[in-house]
Amino acid sequence: MYKTLSDFLNRISQLFLQRHSFIKTKNMKSLRNCSRLLTLLLLVVTVTSCAKETKYPLPDGIPENDIVFMPDANPTSASVDSVTLGFINPDGSNRQEYTFSFSGGTGGGRHFTQFASHPRWSTLGNELAFSIRDTAPNMRMIDSRGEMYGKTCLDINGANLTFDTNGYILVEIRKEDIVYETYKQRASSATIFIARYDLMSCQIVSVISFEAPNGFFFREISESSAGTLVMAYSDSEEKAEKILIYESDTTKISTFLGFHPSLNYKGDFLAYYSFDGTLTIKELQTGDERKITNVMSKHIESLMRDVSMPGWSPDGRWLVYNTPEGKIYKVNIETGENVYLTHGWTPDWR
Repeated sequence: MYKTLSDFLNRISQLFLQRHSFIKTKNMKSLRNCSRLLTLLLLVVTVTSCAKETKYPLPDGIPENDIVFMPDANPTSASVDSVTLGFINPDGSNRQEYTFSFSGGTGGGRHFTQFASHPRWSTLGNELAFSIRDTAPNMRMIDSRGEMYGKTCLDINGANLTFDTNGYILVEIRKEDIVYETYKQRASSATIFIARYDLMSCQIVSVISFEAPNGFFFREISESSAGTLVMAYSDSEEKAEKILIYESDTTKISTFLGFHPSLNYKGDFLAYYSFDGTLTIKELQTGDERKITNVMSKHIESLMRDVSMPGWSPDGRWLVYNTPEGKIYKVNIETGENVYLTHGWTPDWR
């Protein structure tokens, strides 16, 4: 028996190569037939796997553990063998892992995977959202009962998903999205559209639009209860990673250098990473900053790729984050005390 689909496909490939080395001395017709058979077999396995997306991947409901994360060994490589979601208590106890399947829309067909990217809690902590590294339908949400939504949402390609305070997904509408045609008439080359998206009904609830800085390439977004939006973006003109703050009531925009911003619920404090890898707290009203802890042990590209938005504890006293090496810690923002929790990536705290 084979433990994983990958093991099975590897064995098939080995047998094919062995057969290839034998028949190449015979005739090329046999080789072509064998190649066609292998291609057909891979197609059948893939199509069969794609049908395995289940409506209730967490049949007992979302676990009670308050920290969710990506538990897989490799945070950047989607695989049919990936472990999908991990959960753990804030004291580091009761780590749980779940593996289930879903499919994106690569090439107009269906691409099977078990890889959930950047899971995030809703404001109330009763729902989870994550994306699939694929084309639409690539956004998913799981409710408190363990039911998953998003399988039929084809109009927007989402990544690094977050919730607004009403339980809708915040996602950028891009030119390649089907729904962009609806908004492009009122768009300049610098207009950014952020949709509040209902993954249960696959519908846009409302759209926020504003003129972004030149060279804007969206990465992540966070919103406070007061409606302040904070976005990470790449400035292609200055070749720099920046953070944008958009105050919806005044439409004021401000920017500064940094990575992976995360607002607390009230919106008075912002956690982000500076360019030397320091997890920093910024008070938005005064602009005062406090350096909390340094996570950098590699190069700047690793900070961008392997670290994510930190997650705030409900009382606002702790942050949960991961290092570029895949170690998850919680840190007290007042004392700087670091507590190791487990191994994994992109943690969030409800």
